[in-house]
Amino acid sequence: CVIEQCCEALVAAEKFNILHRDIDPSNILICKKDGQVKLTDFGISEILRNPEQSCVVTGKCQYMAPEVFEGKVSFASDVYALGVTFYQIITGVLPFQDPNREALINKIINTDPAEPLKLNKEIDKELNQIILKAIARDKGQRYKNAQELLADIRKYKENKSQTHTIKTK
Repeated sequence: CVIEQCCEALVAAEKFNILHRDIDPSNILICKKDGQVKLTDFGISEILRNPEQSCVVTGKCQYMAPEVFEGKVSFASDVYALGVTFYQIITGVLPFQDPNREALINKIINTDPAEPLKLNKEIDKELNQIILKAIARDKGQRYKNAQELLADIRKYKENKSQTHTIKTK
């Protein structure tokens, strides 16, 4: 699973207090030879020095957590960006879209996205909830770090039969 391997990369980065700050599909590479996933472009990453650190707003708006627009980042901010990527893989669309930057930011901060299950009937409620928790507007409702998200993804995979597949859009 692409998202599972990205979580593993983020868990490794978190061990060194590194925030990626620019997670999106363009920074995820899949090796043709073995299917290994690589999380790339740590160019704007930074060392997290305290649990909720002030920052300069940088990255791609569509993947930024609401608190980032207030100049705050944490491991939960990277989880949000990975959750948006997960949402996009599963549904074929971003949770929030608007050509106007201010309108887009307003949507990210103030609205809830459509449930992935409503956009892709092939997924079940459990996966729907994992994605929604990863992109929760309220940071307190979101996974605190990649390790928490990874644990739920692995538990989900264990609960599913080998024959069950999810169609991506």
